[in-house]
Parts: sequence; structure tokens; C-alpha cells
Amino acid sequence: MPVTITEYLRPDSLKEALALLAEDPGKNIAVAGGVSIVLSGAPRRVRAIDLQNVGLNEIASTKDELCLGAMATLDDIIHSPAATKVASGLLPTALRTAASEPIRRLITVGGNIVQCYYWATLPPLLLALDAKIHLRTSEHRRTLKATEFFAQPPMRLMEKGELVTDVTIPLKPSRRAAFEKMAKTSNDYALIHVVVSYVDQRGKMSDPRVVVAACTSLPTRVREAEEFLEGKTVDLNTAMEAGQIASHHVKLRGDFRASADYRRRVLRVMVQRALLKAADKQTIS
Repeated sequence: MPVTITEYLRPDSLKEALALLAEDPGKNIAVAGGVSIVLSGAPRRVRAIDLQNVGLNEIASTKDELCLGAMATLDDIIHSPAATKVASGLLPTALRTAASEPIRRLITVGGNIVQCYYWATLPPLLLALDAKIHLRTSEHRRTLKATEFFAQPPMRLMEKGELVTDVTIPLKPSRRAAFEKMAKTSNDYALIHVVVSYVDQRGKMSDPRVVVAACTSLPTRVREAEEFLEGKTVDLNTAMEAGQIASHHVKLRGDFRASADYRRRVLRVMVQRALLKAADKQTIS
């Protein structure tokens, strides 16, 4: 294993957890669902701070936003009535495609976005929905927009001893959205993720978002496609053009599952499908 746990602590409050993380922060590791511990880096000795009892697992909504506690699991979101209020149920629909059900019961909001593995499902969703990520240390708090948080690997921008406490997503009844995933099997790592969203203003797109992931190192907004879509009506020709723009402007990664060239050809069609799905129009075969 990459890490050797020399001490295991389970604090009973967030204040206590932050205080423990502030002590010699270079040797601490925060444990949420625990899924990624064996993938957490070079061999080293660490003190594990278990966050199960610190009270960050709430999912709640107000008239303006949905709040996801950092310790809420993907399965919690899938079965949360509050989560269905975002973009016509985009979150539960998309997260059902993430891993297997037993793993979804372990993966937490905080762990999924902080580790931000390229195949992770939640980061591109948050980027497409203009989420905000709230962080805290024993000394201060701060809030970052999803565009800031995912601009680089999150572990690099987080301070020593800092935790994600929750994520908030604005509730806009007129925002339409759709999610597409391509993988070799239902439980395999994604080859491509596509998330599109826009505010429907009398049939025309306003404030569009086109996000791709899994085929990139970090979830990426395709600004060129967003600029093209602004003010347009979704139809087949518009969706095809947006897909072409996205496939042209995104720097794609290749691996043993699929080449960058293959991903580029498939990405074009997936953007088309997502746009037509968001507009409740016939999808492309």
C-alpha cells in the first residue's frame, strides 16, 4: 500500500477535526469514504483523521440553492428529494452511472472533488451547474467557484489542514441540462463525460455551459462552444455545429482504453446528443 497508517483518530466535531488536521498537517490524511487511500501517493506514514462523525453529511435546499455536505455520499444524493430540484434531476440521473452501487455508498462529495480523478462524475456536473465549493481550516473559511476549484488539481490549491465542508448549487428553475457518459461497461471508468446546461429564455439558450471530462485531465468548459450557443435555439444543425466546435478545441487524452483520436470523434456526437436531450428533442443514433 502507498500509505501506512500509524494513528487512527475519529473526532466528534468539525472543530475537533480541524484542530487535529492543523497539528503537523504534512503527516495527516483526512478520511471520508476511504475509497482513494490506496491511490493517495508515494509510500509514507500518515495519521488518519476519520470524518464520519463531524456532521458534514446533510443535503438540504432553500429557495435559492442546494447544499451538499462534504460527507454526503453519491448514493445519498441519488436518493435525496432535494437533489432532484437541480436542473430537472440531473444529479441523481448522472450519479447513477458512477461506479457500482456499493462504491457509490462510499464515495463522498468532498473526496470525489478533492481527489478529482479524471473519471470522476461529480466534478463536471458541478462545473456545468456553477457550483461553489466551501473550504475551512482551523483559522479561516473561504469559498471558491467551481471554475477556480477545478482550474488545477484541487489538492494543489488547498492549504495544509484545509477541508471542503460543503458545496452549494444555485437553483434556477429555467436551467435545462443533460449528461452523457461513454464507457466500455456500466461500471467501467468513463472514456468521456459530457454535461451541458443552459437557461431557457423563450426557447433560446442563455448562459450555456458545455463541459467535458474523463477525456481530459481535469473537467473542462469549452468556452468556444458556449459562445457559439449563446442566444441560439437548439436544433439538429446547432447541436452538430457545437459538437464539431467542442471536438476541435478540447485537448484530449488517450490511454489503453481509447486513443485521443477515437475520443475526439465520439465527443462530437456526445455533445450533440446532450444538447438535444437537454432540449427534449430527438437524440442522434
